[in-house]
Amino acid sequence: MKGIKVTYWITTIFISLMMLMSVFMYLTAPQVKAGFAHLGYPDYFRVELAIAKFLGVIALLAPVKGRIKEWAYFGFFACFVSAFIAHTTVGDPANTWVWYS
Repeated sequence: MKGIKVTYWITTIFISLMMLMSVFMYLTAPQVKAGFAHLGYPDYFRVELAIAKFLGVIALLAPVKGRIKEWAYFGFFACFVSAFIAHTTVGDPANTWVWYS
């Protein structure tokens, strides 16, 4: 059982750090702003997505019970799938995708 908990926390921390990095990049990097425009999204969506990801990280790391963590993981999964669809729809080759999308 201890191995499962260690694996859970390692993956949770990795995903949380990845999402925090994307939040930082969404709010500060001009190339990310240009990337959202390239995908056809309005600029405010980038900020909304950054806020949602930050709240998801809080939900993952906070000591709460219930389904909040499951919804946070589902939100991140939906974000990854949506990013994949957005990039393939505009014809971006796979080597131009960035891990913080």
